[in-house]
Amino acid sequence: ANAGIQSHSHNRLKRSLRLNFRALYGDAKFKSDLLDRAPLNGATADGKYDKLILRAGNNRSWARSWHPDETTYTVDQFYRDTQIAASGHGMRGTYVHLYINGLYWGLYNATERADKHFLSSYFGGADEHWFAANHGLVHDNAPPLSGDPTRYNYLTETLIYRDMSDPFNYAELQDYLEVDPFIDYLLVSWWSATNDWPDNNWYAGNRNETAPEDTTGLMYFAWDGEAAWDTPQDFGNPSGKAKIHPAFLSSEDVNSVGDAFVIARIWHAARQNADFMARFSTRVDELTGAGGALDDTVARARWMTLANFVREAVIGESARWGDAVDPNAPRTRDGAWQQEVDKIYDILGGNAAELRSQLAAEGFIP
Repeated sequence: ANAGIQSHSHNRLKRSLRLNFRALYGDAKFKSDLLDRAPLNGATADGKYDKLILRAGNNRSWARSWHPDETTYTVDQFYRDTQIAASGHGMRGTYVHLYINGLYWGLYNATERADKHFLSSYFGGADEHWFAANHGLVHDNAPPLSGDPTRYNYLTETLIYRDMSDPFNYAELQDYLEVDPFIDYLLVSWWSATNDWPDNNWYAGNRNETAPEDTTGLMYFAWDGEAAWDTPQDFGNPSGKAKIHPAFLSSEDVNSVGDAFVIARIWHAARQNADFMARFSTRVDELTGAGGALDDTVARARWMTLANFVREAVIGESARWGDAVDPNAPRTRDGAWQQEVDKIYDILGGNAAELRSQLAAEGFIP
């Protein structure tokens, strides 16, 4: 297919890229089974895309001097696939070899982006019915990606400051927030020990009242989970296991966390309500219990599915970028990569119990 190509995210030696499919270049949509053939969740891929992101690994890449030995190329996709396993919502992705003008450029994670087309494709309505935003909205004071922000603004600037122990206020909150997906999103993020978040690295959207269909509440989508598991020093987590981000702890409230921590403010508002916390406890049991998405055995199988999918491809990545940081000590699949895969596999053992322990210590579950 013909497409436009542009840089995506930070300026790195191995650059992430965005493919834009528009009538200007050829077909307005890229119709492909690329994501259908993904190692996980391919069966539910839409198959029609107006853009795809080719993620290079950013701060977890052998082409980057920061944490090159904490590189698996799968941690970010694992975060997103875990959200899908938990709630059915999330951005699907697979892995490709990229060549630029015949030159091999390495292993890339091809993934969806939760913009208006993604939202309309998976949740109904037309593109123009959807408000979509990412962390730039709170992190950089950037405008939304698309759509009318009225419902989002009302939720985050007015509604969450009301007393949610009042059933009337909580009923209204449920009109503006998809409660179960929100709970699942938080649990997946804490279980993953995600730390470059929640003031950064998220996508969100809701369907507005201009749509002929019913509106939807706000939904959050996992994005850029590369700083999970492997940077415990960032908030005192030497085991690398599950960690509730400090902004969500019981010692905080809707007024105490900073302006960029909108996700935490929503949580602190909602947890005032007994029905919400009862539902929260139920979802903890369902997700961490036997066969749940966060169960150790299930999670380890999901982790190894991704690792085995890229195992041979990592050889090519090593040949292209393994010596980028230190030509005298090139990083290889059977060395640095396998060690990191094994490390996270070990972390996943007992991780569900660690999450439950922390939730109980905060009084969030019995």
